[in-house]
Parts: sequence; structure tokens; C-alpha cells
Amino acid sequence: MKNKTRRLITILLCVIMAFQTPVSAWAKTPEFESAEKYWIVGPGDNRAKELAKARKQLCKYNGKNKKVTIPSRFTIIGSNAFEDNERMEVVVIPKTVTKIEARAFIRCKNLKQVVFEKGSKLKVIGEEAFDGCGNLKEIQLPDSVTRLGDKVFYGCSKLENIELSQNITYIPHEMFVYCTSLREIHIPKKVKSIKSEAFASCTNLKTIYFNKQLKTIGSYAFKGCKDIEKLDLCGNNLTIEIQAFEDCNKLKTVQLPASVKCIEYHAFESCKNLEMVTTKGTTNQNGKGTIEKEAFINCRNLKSVRIPRSIGILGKNIFDDDYKIDEIIIENPNIQLEDISIFDMTPWLENKIDEDETVIVGGVLLNVGADIMDAYTKAMEENGFFAMDGVLLDSNKTGKIQIPEGITKIGHINWRGTVTEIICPSSLKEIGDHAFKDQTKLNKITLNTNLKIIGDSAFQGCT
Repeated sequence: MKNKTRRLITILLCVIMAFQTPVSAWAKTPEFESAEKYWIVGPGDNRAKELAKARKQLCKYNGKNKKVTIPSRFTIIGSNAFEDNERMEVVVIPKTVTKIEARAFIRCKNLKQVVFEKGSKLKVIGEEAFDGCGNLKEIQLPDSVTRLGDKVFYGCSKLENIELSQNITYIPHEMFVYCTSLREIHIPKKVKSIKSEAFASCTNLKTIYFNKQLKTIGSYAFKGCKDIEKLDLCGNNLTIEIQAFEDCNKLKTVQLPASVKCIEYHAFESCKNLEMVTTKGTTNQNGKGTIEKEAFINCRNLKSVRIPRSIGILGKNIFDDDYKIDEIIIENPNIQLEDISIFDMTPWLENKIDEDETVIVGGVLLNVGADIMDAYTKAMEENGFFAMDGVLLDSNKTGKIQIPEGITKIGHINWRGTVTEIICPSSLKEIGDHAFKDQTKLNKITLNTNLKIIGDSAFQGCT
């Protein structure tokens, strides 16, 4: 009887102890969870490949280690896998990982170092992958990476050094916004596009090494990078988009490549200490590129500008009226002016006028100098037209106008009054850009069979 009682007591004690045992001892949550746990596999389910893939995807880290080494069985680090982990300081990513998904390490506030194992096969880093990792100081992306999402390092305020993969072809939108400790960046050799706001508000960024394959610098790409003093731009047929370098307050010198396709509206707005825009290299061809209106607005210390031969059109008001520009070199002799008052009030034109020099830019007579004054006065008084080398540069005629024989091109003329009808001579071969722009009363024009070219906006506004 005593033995039975003892056995019963022993069994009861075991049951009590079992119920007092923590749940973790029964089913301990693994440190690294794979996506497999979310699968429901029914009878006859043959999704073996998908299931195998799920086993290789790290979907959640539950540990509390300061240094985390991800097991090599994983090939994908899933979305939000380490989100808001505040203990981890170092993470080692094995060479087996091919993809880091969106927001995988978002807001890991104490993460200081990311180590990629030698021989890494990583190809893709998703958007916001390291967003808000405020203590991350340096990272070297393996050259196996070919694709990056937007905002990968957004708000990494202590990031000082980064080496980008040499096999990426673009730098994504907002990739380094508010990386306020970043001082230097090398643009990889295959990159053709820097997307919008890529480096916006990197307030300590000072040195940028551009590559020769670059085609586009996106809108606001370097807006507010207040420490940049010099830009040595490279690229092939380069476009600088809207406000790309706005508010770069310390910027003093911009060196453009020989091949520029477009400098867009307000591209260098409020670069208040910009003094010189120059050109590196040359090209033998006169291009059709554009500097759009107000590209250099509020750059009131600008003194010297050299416009490359690849630029064929200058937009309205690209310079403020109170600029200090006393040197302008235009490489393209056929450049078009959308507004013939573009150089008004610049010291450069005022100096030319003071020195009594003739100034002709892109078929526009900006000043009649001493060397042509007699011929100009005589021609205007006798027949109301002035031409040089067959190009009609000025006229005081109004109403119905018969262009004289011998004129081969009509330039961009500052017509004195209303033009209602134009009769072209048989010698005319070209009507230049903006030739009759805004002549709203022009209702008839007689052309000839020898005319070969009608320029851009030649009759713009002729309603």
C-alpha cells in the first residue's frame, strides 16, 4: 500500500512540475524563422520547389545578439526580417544570400557594420532595406549587386564611407537622403543615371567623382548639398534635370563636359557663390542641346560662363538681371536665342558696348560696333535692311515686307513694328530660328522653291 502511495505521489509531482515548465521548453521559438512556417501543405500537395525555396527564406530574426551571423542555408533575407531590432550592432551576411528584400533591416538603430562574406552572390537589395539605420558608419556592397531599390540608405545619418557595386547602372531615387555624414562618393563606371533626390540634403558631401558614361542627373539629385565647392561633371550627352543642384551654397566652379544635351529649368538655382561655369574638352560638331530658362537663376556671383559647342539653344532669363558676368564664351556659332534680351544688363554686353564692339550671337545683332556703324546706318536709311554675309540681321520695315534679293538667311530679328506680309526672294535658303516669332498679325508669306530650312519656332505665336 505504501509503495502504491509513493508511486501516486511521484506521478502527481511530475505532472505539477510539467505544468510549471516554461512554454519555451516545450516549443522553443527558433532564432531564425524561415518562410516555411507560414505554409499550409495539404494531402497530395506537390509544390516541392516552392516549399524548398520557402525554407531558404529568412522571414524573421528573434534573437538578441549584438553580432548576428546569418546561417548559410538562407538565400533570401525577407521583408522586415530585422525590423526595429535595437540590439544588433554587426550583421554578417553569407555568400549564399542572393536577395535582401524591402525594409529587411529598417530602423535597426544600433547597427554599425554590415559584413558581406567573400564571394557573395547578392544581386538585389530592395527598397528601404537599411532605411533609418542611424548608426551605420560604413558598408561595402559586393560587385555582384546589379539592382537597388529606392531609399536603401535613407536617413543613415552617420554613414561616412560606402563603396557601391561596380555593376549597377543607376543610383535609385532618394537613396542617400539625409546621409549627413557622407563626404565623398565615387559614381561607379557603369552608372548612366542618378535618379531624383538621390543625394538630397547630404549636407556634408564635398567630393563627387562622376563617370564618363553618365547621361542623366535627376531632379533635386544634389539639392541642399551645401558643402560642394567644385563640380567636375563627366558624361555622354548629359542632361541635368530640374533643380538638380539647387541650394548648393558653397559651389564656386562647374566644369561641364563637351557633350551636354540639356541643362533644365532652375538646375543651379540659388547657388549663391557660383563664380564660374566652364567646359572640359571639345567636340567638332555644333549640337542642338538646350540650356532652359532660368537655369542659373539667383546665382548672383556668377562672373564667367563658357557654353559648350553641344548647346544649340539658350532659353529665356537663364541669367538674372543683376549678374556680375563679365566673360561669356559661346563655342557654337549657330546657337539660338529664345530671347534676344538674354544678355541685357550683363557687364559682358555693357563692356562690349562701351568698347564699341560689334556683337552677333546666333544670328542676332546685339550691338552695332564702330567697325560696321557706317555700313549699318547707310543700309538702314536707304532700304531699311541690314545684312552681313547674306544673313539679314536687322530691319526697320513694317507691314508688307519684300525681302531683298541676295539674302540667303533671315536671322532672329528684333522687328520694330507689326509685320503683316512677307515676300521672300529667290535667293533665300533658310528662315532662321525665331525669325518671325510673336508676329501675331502676320497673315501671308510667299516662299520660293530654293528654301531648304525653316528653323525652330520660326513662326511661333503667328496666330
